[in-house]
Amino acid sequence: MSSNGLNCLFLSCHASLEYYMSKMFQMIGVKCPYSDMDVGNPERPHIKGYREVSGQQQRTNSKHWNRMWQQKDFKGIDFIYMMNFGDVDEHARYYAQFRLPIFVHLFGQYNIRLICNLIDAGIEHDNIFLVCYSKTEMGIYHKVSFDHKGFRSRIHYIPFALDPDEFDNWDGSKPKVYTTCNDFQNRQSCNFPVYQDIVKDIPHVFSGRNTEEVGGIGLQSYDDLKSNYQAYRMYLSMGTIPAPYTLTPLEAMMTGCPTAIYDNGMGISDEGILSNDGTVGIVSNDLVVLREYIQRTIDDKAFADDQSNKVRARAMSLFHLQAVAKQWKELLSFNV
Repeated sequence: MSSNGLNCLFLSCHASLEYYMSKMFQMIGVKCPYSDMDVGNPERPHIKGYREVSGQQQRTNSKHWNRMWQQKDFKGIDFIYMMNFGDVDEHARYYAQFRLPIFVHLFGQYNIRLICNLIDAGIEHDNIFLVCYSKTEMGIYHKVSFDHKGFRSRIHYIPFALDPDEFDNWDGSKPKVYTTCNDFQNRQSCNFPVYQDIVKDIPHVFSGRNTEEVGGIGLQSYDDLKSNYQAYRMYLSMGTIPAPYTLTPLEAMMTGCPTAIYDNGMGISDEGILSNDGTVGIVSNDLVVLREYIQRTIDDKAFADDQSNKVRARAMSLFHLQAVAKQWKELLSFNV
């Protein structure tokens, strides 16, 4: 069956991913027919700018949503797409009555409990599809050899998708290294002390909720974030746990902003996003190597220009919205 004309019950707990996924679904003709999930609804967080929503992640398992959920009569749905394990905890048995394919987008959660809840609710094994955005995460699921009541996981690798028309025009006019991370200093997984060692005596700027407390510039609007990618000489990502990478370095790369990623042991070096030798950006756990790359990029604009072209080309090859959309279209066509 073609994906064109399919109706999706779209559930999400991550507004930034929701933004790109909804754009991609529209591109391949998938509709989200209910107003609460309608990607064109001006109250949806990505329409407002997902980094501006009062510093709060928008979750479909809010108390308000839970109260009204059972009153919904979803008709004409062809498949369910979800990211949020909380949705499954609350409503797995409700989902089971649809007897529809469920595509679970796993991103950094490694959440076996999510799948067990679906199976325990009576959802047929053949109707559960797991989609991982990273090769590392897919490998972890395979190593677990997940088996619950006879379920054998079928895992599909489909990376994140970005629209290159939204991220472009890097000029690197501000010779500083830029980083963004909400609650940077309070999240152990984001390695703020290591960040401080890397950028010591190097011109740098970092943004994110509550970063004003430690010298950052605070929460930025989505438009400001894009402007920062364009203006600063390069981007430094400190990673997170347990996900091997997040969206921000991909957004920077797509903009053409030379990018470095600190390898925190979660598998980023195995993803093939950036090089280990500084030829196409750099990913490393060696602080000296990272500092040398950052300093050279800031000091040598010609080198930065060359890196800009290379990291954008890499992002275009891996995360272009149209290329990723084709993978989703194929997956849906064979399984819905």
